[in-house]
Amino acid sequence: MSPSPEQVMQFLYALRSRGVRDRAVLTAMEKIDRGLFVEGVFSGRAYEDVPLPIACGQTISQPSIVGLM
Repeated sequence: MSPSPEQVMQFLYALRSRGVRDRAVLTAMEKIDRGLFVEGVFSGRAYEDVPLPIACGQTISQPSIVGLM
């Protein structure tokens, strides 16, 4: 399920408020659906600024940390 435009806007605002300023990074975060990597009970949390479990016992990192790196 794709995120709503409101979810994406809130997500980008949260990233910017945590110091992510690079335009290329913000554009990538806007265009790539984080929900493609998150399944099951966590899929509804794909656009929160938190790390989430993904396949093979791994996690998808917190978006603001990735954006700063």
